[in-house]
Amino acid sequence: MMERMHIGWDDRLDQVRDLHRAGVQFLSGSDSGISPGKPHGVLPEAVIDLLDCGVPAELALASATTTSAAALGLTDRTGRLQAGLDADLFIVEGNPLQDITALRSVRTVVSRGREVVGEFRDE
Repeated sequence: MMERMHIGWDDRLDQVRDLHRAGVQFLSGSDSGISPGKPHGVLPEAVIDLLDCGVPAELALASATTTSAAALGLTDRTGRLQAGLDADLFIVEGNPLQDITALRSVRTVVSRGREVVGEFRDE
């Protein structure tokens, strides 16, 4: 689609950078799983790309957690760690606030308090 619109990836990053500077709040998404070109598991890349646009790591991480839960009206269930909410966790190797690419090294996923076993594990 970008090719049909005659824009490159750097142009797209510039657009997002301009939106961030204008105060636009982001929600990270990926449409993963809809085609071979969008396999499951690419959401971390959407969050990582935000840093290339000047978005601070804390806001980039919130775009896939707290901010997204709020936009979807799910703050009474998920989006943050709090007693009584679903225990949805995405545990990575390293500290994504210091190195956002740690999101590529998934160790454990917990959904509603239960560990999800999948291909993301390095075993």
